[in-house]
Amino acid sequence: MFFALAFMACSGGDDPVQLVYRFDAAPGQAFSTTLSQSLGVRMGDHAMDGTRELHARYRIMADAPHAGHDLRAIVRLDTVRASLIWGPNEQRIDTRHLAGREFALTVAPNGGEPTYDPASLPTMDMGQLGGGSVAPSLLIDYGFPTLPAEPVSTGSTWSETRTSRRLEATIWVTANVETTYRVTGREHIDGTRCLTIASASTGTLSDGNAHGDPVAFTGQLHGTAHWCFDAESGVLVRMTGEEITEGSIPRDEGAAATVNQSTKIEIHHVAGERGYR
Repeated sequence: MFFALAFMACSGGDDPVQLVYRFDAAPGQAFSTTLSQSLGVRMGDHAMDGTRELHARYRIMADAPHAGHDLRAIVRLDTVRASLIWGPNEQRIDTRHLAGREFALTVAPNGGEPTYDPASLPTMDMGQLGGGSVAPSLLIDYGFPTLPAEPVSTGSTWSETRTSRRLEATIWVTANVETTYRVTGREHIDGTRCLTIASASTGTLSDGNAHGDPVAFTGQLHGTAHWCFDAESGVLVRMTGEEITEGSIPRDEGAAATVNQSTKIEIHHVAGERGYR
């Protein structure tokens, strides 16, 4: 993820603060992100259960200004790990080619879904049962909620609606998700005083695609997350969240196939000026 949040006009206590994105110049800010998924597919009497896990350690560094005042950054991957298990079978995912790769990221000053340079965005092959070609940006996208236009303090709320592509078991779908955010207060984490934010999401899933072929897919999503920010330095300290999705694929004969998925996401800022520790 990544962004840093700059909290302007923060004079202490619970005074209102303005949230805006800010990227630091090289060496930038370092992050560690893990996405863990429990997968389940049911087709009549047949069932298939599995797990998918993606982990990345990376750094985000400010790049040149972008037209329209969007923010630009370079993401540098340190390490990427991926695993996929269906029943007793574990698939080995080769991610060695991702170490040291860089790619461009662009996001609006008030957040929203980032965009990436497709020419430089690397991918890993998760195989037919893992969604095919998967980019590390799938992890980074979770770190850019839409920020409010007005300063916030404890009790403040705002919302965003976002449309993006999600991976449900083996199928890519379109997710239309509405998220509401609420500032819950402040707390100390490892000696750092942080602003805390809770979020709740609901949405629908549609427009499935598997290996380039369209799939009639309908589903629902709900989720929660908790965010912690260092108000003094404008750094994301921690985020944990969970999403539950339930989808259905109609069949010509018999009951529809169902796809159930639980996704847990953890994002941590990695302290240290010169690298990871």
